Amino acid sequence: MDDRARHSGHLMLITPERVFYAGLLGRPRERCPGAFHVYVALRGGLWLTTADGREAYGELVAVAPNMRHTIASDMTPIEYASGQMKRPDARK
Repeated sequence: MDDRARHSGHLMLITPERVFYAGLLGRPRERCPGAFHVYVALRGGLWLTTADGREAYGELVAVAPNMRHTIASDMTPIEYASGQMKRPDARK
């Protein structure tokens, strides 16, 4: 890891089963990841809006795979930590 990455305040860890990211989220937009997503607000809270109109607010928000959603934050810029987990492979 170079010095620039170390001081950026962003962190990404990738393994065959999981991805973890802590840093800026970017502008709110609709997302539809194919994995479980767990969002954690580093400061403030998070607003979750699903494609079917449901809304939730909290410091921790979990989203099922393939669920269209938009995530926004009380804070600007949006800082969050997110973990993605693959579904277990039933064939193994």
